[in-house]
Amino acid sequence: MRKENTMEKTNTPTGETLYRKDLPNGLTCFILPKPQFLRTYGVLSTHYGSLDSRFRVPGGEVRNVPSGIAHFLEHKLFEEEDGNVFGRFATWGASVNAFTSYTQTSYLFSTTENWQECLALLMDFVNSPYLTRDNVEKEKGIIIQELQMYADHPSHRIHTLLLENLYHEHPVRLDIGGTVDSVEEITVDDLHRCYNTFYQPGNMALAVVGDVDPIKTLQLIEENYPDWEQEKGVIERFFPEEPHEVKGSWVEEQLPISQPRYLLGFKHEPIWQGEDLLRQQIIMAIGM
Repeated sequence: MRKENTMEKTNTPTGETLYRKDLPNGLTCFILPKPQFLRTYGVLSTHYGSLDSRFRVPGGEVRNVPSGIAHFLEHKLFEEEDGNVFGRFATWGASVNAFTSYTQTSYLFSTTENWQECLALLMDFVNSPYLTRDNVEKEKGIIIQELQMYADHPSHRIHTLLLENLYHEHPVRLDIGGTVDSVEEITVDDLHRCYNTFYQPGNMALAVVGDVDPIKTLQLIEENYPDWEQEKGVIERFFPEEPHEVKGSWVEEQLPISQPRYLLGFKHEPIWQGEDLLRQQIIMAIGM
């Protein structure tokens, strides 16, 4: 790895070149040029997911918030005072989406044209939350309907049952969207607190892939990313003590489906990271 034009440059095993730049505000940028590639992709992610319901910012006190806020924020960031951003991306021929996992929330677009405008809009709307008591209360009903819909889906249901029986206390046992009760508890203040904590650039990364010039792309990012004062210190995340043994070794549920489903889970210590974790996942996939 070496620096070129103030950007770190890494040659990948596939023969491509990945560029990286850490901005003064803390945002980490990745740019992967793919010459003659027709489609351009942009992804803006925050290291914030459904597990982060108990945390502390440097110099602050420990905060406990209802589960499901990361997913709730993902929904709300697409909303603007005069509509939503879907139509604005559509006018440029682009599609936009987002997803929340246990550890991250990501916002992404793909397009065959006007990628510069799409990238600027991606950075703008993720950094411009529009939260009011009225629109938050309205969103609760939408998310609760979504939770109830997934609860009736066999694949989702069996996955949820497995986690509920593997874990006693760890928040991974809860649905990424939270529960009906936890969603009802969410307030505008909760949303602002979590947004201001986890959507700071030092906790985020931006990736662009396509037929792009890395230097010009970086310049576009630097010119359009909103100003944030870089936070000092690391966000602390707290999790309850989890027993080694599983909560339940067997669970069975009757549903009106034509084909039975079976899911097997293994509970182990979180000892793997990075390539070791990837290697273990491959071993498990082969073994199954």
